[in-house]
Amino acid sequence: MDVKQIAIIGAGIGGLAAALALQRRGFRVAVYERAKEIREIGAGVVITANARRALQDLGVDEALEACSSTIAVFHTCHFATGEVLRAVSSEDIRRKSGLASLGVYRADLHNLLMKSVLAQDPHCLHAHSEFVGLEQDGAGVTARRGPGQGGAARFSGEGGRGRPTARMFEVPQVIRLPFTDAAGVVFFARYFDLAHLAFEELFDHLGHPVPAELWRAEVGYPLVRSEAEYRRPLALGDRVAVQIEAERVGRTSFTLRHRFVHTEHGEVAVVRLTHVAIHVPTRTPVPLPGDLAEALRTHLVE
Repeated sequence: MDVKQIAIIGAGIGGLAAALALQRRGFRVAVYERAKEIREIGAGVVITANARRALQDLGVDEALEACSSTIAVFHTCHFATGEVLRAVSSEDIRRKSGLASLGVYRADLHNLLMKSVLAQDPHCLHAHSEFVGLEQDGAGVTARRGPGQGGAARFSGEGGRGRPTARMFEVPQVIRLPFTDAAGVVFFARYFDLAHLAFEELFDHLGHPVPAELWRAEVGYPLVRSEAEYRRPLALGDRVAVQIEAERVGRTSFTLRHRFVHTEHGEVAVVRLTHVAIHVPTRTPVPLPGDLAEALRTHLVE
């Protein structure tokens, strides 16, 4: 694949590390950050020996070690009593892995990464550039930024070879207490609540906010079919991304697939919902609004 440029959304530690890794392998990157100033917030972080090997690959480990401290002993304590359950010395870690774990000030790590990225390309960081969406065609991708932030950025790809891929709409969610049952996991019916919340976010994004449509008493999109596959339970505090794709877009109805993707365990559930467009006062099916049908088809998967 002839990759011309790679866009990275977010100039935190993760975004800058990804940018630097790509730059060191010959790729040209553009990093977009919605904050007006690119800087790190927060306090300390522990960089373990295996993570330091990645920083060695990025060329920043030696400089980071010089401005950090070595933690003499790691203690694992009981959350309620404070009892020390396990103690591991940093020297033992160094003997086994060749590197000690470091106690690092987050801003130091962020600054080192940013300086290294800018040394590769002084013009690749773009502050005050919030990512709000993208458009894709056979020639590439256009990333849209927020009002007053420079409009759009164009990235060329494979030059029109093949069919453009469908766009996936993603809504991050944290599992809160009301979604769980007595067993401490998400109650099965709550997956449909989470899917519907994501559905409303999608329609806001497409310019058809559900409350506004109902208040105008014009068009509603009730469910006519729902199904779910449960592959792994979700617990209180889990973080997931609800990823929405369109499986079918018809004249009066459409089917959306909601994939629940856990940050560590991958896909844990799939919810499929079929909606039909109706005229609210008469509750009779009507054709989907043309602009909505067109927008949904950009999320259509084969």
